[in-house]
Amino acid sequence: MVYSDKHRKINVTTDNVKIQATLRQLEQPISLFGEGPAERRKRLQNLISSLSNDEIAKILRPDQLQTARYWIAEYSLSRSKERIEKLKEYVAIPEVYRTANIQVLYRELRATTLHCSQLGDNLPLSYCEFNSNDQMVAVSS
Repeated sequence: MVYSDKHRKINVTTDNVKIQATLRQLEQPISLFGEGPAERRKRLQNLISSLSNDEIAKILRPDQLQTARYWIAEYSLSRSKERIEKLKEYVAIPEVYRTANIQVLYRELRATTLHCSQLGDNLPLSYCEFNSNDQMVAVSS
């Protein structure tokens, strides 16, 4: 069989459940008699290659996906902007002062000691907090 370039470039998942869901979406039979997963995947690939670009867009990119992508882009772009601004502020500080601050922090961390150690089940407990009247303690690992 000779396939077109479009047919060869189509990536179809190997997950049988996703293939069946896509076939359902295309209003095609989920399984033909005697058809295994490999044949089903090949049939889906043939179906998608025969569809127009608009039909493929309806299957692969519904409106909800576009809305989600827009929200993700807005969210990540605002976070990126904040990160870049913080980086610019950090770079504006002379390296001598940055190094001095790191050394001070390192000295403080070296002075920190472990006051006690407890095990809860098989895990070490890393945090504890007393309630307001000091009668109960909550621990976590």
